[in-house]
Amino acid sequence: MDGSFHTPEWHAARLASLKTTHTLTWEEYRQKQKEEELKKVELEADTDMLMREYRAQLDAERAMKLSKGRNYSSDRSTKDRKERELTDRKGRDSKRKRSKKRKHSRRGSSDSSSSSESSSSDEEEFRKSRSSSKRPKRERKHKSRGRHSRT
Repeated sequence: MDGSFHTPEWHAARLASLKTTHTLTWEEYRQKQKEEELKKVELEADTDMLMREYRAQLDAERAMKLSKGRNYSSDRSTKDRKERELTDRKGRDSKRKRSKKRKHSRRGSSDSSSSSESSSSDEEEFRKSRSSSKRPKRERKHKSRGRHSRT
């Protein structure tokens, strides 16, 4: 009995298949590796170019939006803008009415004072009231506390 696992026909077929298959030589292998490397470099160059174009497009859009102004928003419609303008006008009108009422009440209190006071004292009071209204609340509180503690 033959000690091999395969028949002599199988061995002959195996040797024939080994001879017919092409194995790469070192030069062929190096050439193939260079070609693959060139393909990778070209692919990276293409992606870099696409990324630069995309960044340029984004920068152009950003510049357009910034050039339109601070309060510009493209998602707001003209209808919303008109409604906002109407509400703003109403708010301004009510503020004007309130300020007119305040002015009239100030004048009324100064008119009710004695007529012996001169107009210069009225101006001084007006200046004092304006200057005190400009101060923050904290300063006013501290100042009023100091006056009460001294007396």
